[in-house]
Formats: sequence, structure tokens, C-alpha cells
Amino acid sequence: MRASDSPLCQGPTFTAFGAPAGWDGSCVAADVVPDDSLASLVIAPVTATPCEPIAPDLTPRRSAGDGFVSPWKTFARACKGDPTPTDDEDVFSNTDEPVCAPGEKCWPPAMPPPPGFRQCIMYLGEGEPLCPDDYPLQHVFYRDFVDTRACTPCACTPTGESSCSAVVSAYADATCTDPFTSISIGTSAGLCVDVMAGVDLKSMSAAWTTNRPGMCDASGGELSGEVTPTHPSTFCCQALPEPPR
Repeated sequence: MRASDSPLCQGPTFTAFGAPAGWDGSCVAADVVPDDSLASLVIAPVTATPCEPIAPDLTPRRSAGDGFVSPWKTFARACKGDPTPTDDEDVFSNTDEPVCAPGEKCWPPAMPPPPGFRQCIMYLGEGEPLCPDDYPLQHVFYRDFVDTRACTPCACTPTGESSCSAVVSAYADATCTDPFTSISIGTSAGLCVDVMAGVDLKSMSAAWTTNRPGMCDASGGELSGEVTPTHPSTFCCQALPEPPR
């Protein structure tokens, strides 16, 4: 709502009498517009916004390289006993440090591994892995993954028009109890209404007379892409020990 200091909303001076963002039409009192600045009122039309998809909360891509711990539940670790630095690209760990002293080699302990663990060796050969008879169970582990998952953009297609109108009232007091004008307005255009002399604008309110929002069909949001594990390593493992009887 804007106040004009001349009839027929001709200005030249206009004074804004605005409502807060997200106004629901309840009584609102702004800075008083005195009668010498109030000869007519410009009332803006009711606004009808189109259907719009809600912006998604995008989750950034994740990988082991940026510290993300994958949800995989089974892990393998290869320990190398040779203290001579070697290429660690195919070892499922992020360290080149040997775990054995110089001159020593890693060797399976005589005791079986703790519950839930398997004794394994890592395949470092070329070509198709072939596990020895004493480590017959083959398992493939991955050090990282590539996540290309995405969703197609969401969209809204209007399927029904909206119909909106309201009664806007201006008051000579700050509590919306002394109206000096009320006017019905729709969405097509704003209106101008002349105001009687000697009145101050102190508050305003609005109430729907027609409130029929339009309708839209939602589309999009289809999943595409996949998660692909990378950097495979083959482990040959022994069977789990028989439980004690």
C-alpha cells in the first residue's frame, strides 16, 4: 500500500505503508502517514506465484580420498614385511611403512585369528588371481569408489489456474478498529482509492474473499548414475576356524 499526497494517486509524493515479509493479512501498524500526505491510496494487486520445486539439499561427492569412511562392513589389510620401499598402489592401506624389522618377514601366527577375522594373503601376481589350496577362499576388496549418482531436475507443470481476491482495509487508528476505507482487489491490477480529508493512515489489514490456489503436477527427481568401486585387491583367505565343541 502507498499513500499519495494528491487525489487519483497522481503524486508527486508517495509514502510507502508496507507489510512485513510473509504477511498473513492480520492487523499491522507501520509509520503513521499524516493527513497532509494522504489524499489517495495505491493498493497493489494480490500476487499469485507459480509452482516452483523446492531446491534440494545437495550432498557433496564423497570418497576415501577426502576422508569419507565408506559404509562397507568388511575390511582387509595387507602388511608387508620387506623394509625396502615398494609401490603400494595395490595394497589396501594408506601407508608404506613396513611392520617387520629389517631381515624379518611377516608370517601367519600359529594361533587362529580372533573371532570375526580370517587369515589371508594378498594376490600380487598378474592376470586372473589363483588362490593356493591352503588359502582357498577368494575375496575382492576395494580401496575407493566413484559416485556418479544424481537426480534429474525437479519441475512443476501447472494443471489448474488459481483464483484469488482479498479485501484490504485502511484504518485511522493503530489497532485496526476505525476503518476509513475497504476495497476488494484481485490479481489482475492494482487500484487507486481517494481518501477523505483529515484522516491519518495508522494501520491496515487484509482478508481473503477467494483463496483457491492452482494445481501442479510434479516431475523429475529420477535417479541416475551409480556407485562404482575402484582400486580392487584380491585376498586369498583361509576358512573360518571351526567353533569349539
